Amino acid sequence: MKSPIQLAQPFPVTILRSGLIIAALFLLVRLPAEPGFVGVYVDGQRTFFLLADSSGAPPRWLRLGQGIDGLVIRDYEPTRDALVVERDGIRATLFLRASKVQDAALLPERFIAAACRDVAARDGWGTDVQLLGVQPCDGDYRVIIGRTTTREARLIILSPQGAIKDYWQI
Repeated sequence: MKSPIQLAQPFPVTILRSGLIIAALFLLVRLPAEPGFVGVYVDGQRTFFLLADSSGAPPRWLRLGQGIDGLVIRDYEPTRDALVVERDGIRATLFLRASKVQDAALLPERFIAAACRDVAARDGWGTDVQLLGVQPCDGDYRVIIGRTTTREARLIILSPQGAIKDYWQI
């Protein structure tokens, strides 16, 4: 049986209850991750920064002046492991994320070895091949291999997942 007297809920309780419902719904919606500074590579003359964007795509190697997600890299502070980035005229600092795994090569050696074998086989080199260098470049990797018995060399462009995007005789 329903009581003939209904008590009105005080105003703050109604607001609090509504606020909790909105907060719970907000937490259920997955928000995109923030862009992050996840790696740095210095080859003596140039410095590359590994940035992850908010879309969840694989991180990309970038240089000063380049950017992703509307962020442009403006400065690097190596003593603090920090990048100064800018978006719409507003500057912010991204700190290098702490490593959760042991240090590893920039590109797994198995990817490099597979690419070397594939290109050597395509060009009829057999096992007459040596790795001359690997470096990040615009989100991909440049791999240079040479033939040990001649002065032939190849420049291979590898994706971060190890797929050969292209290669040239150099």
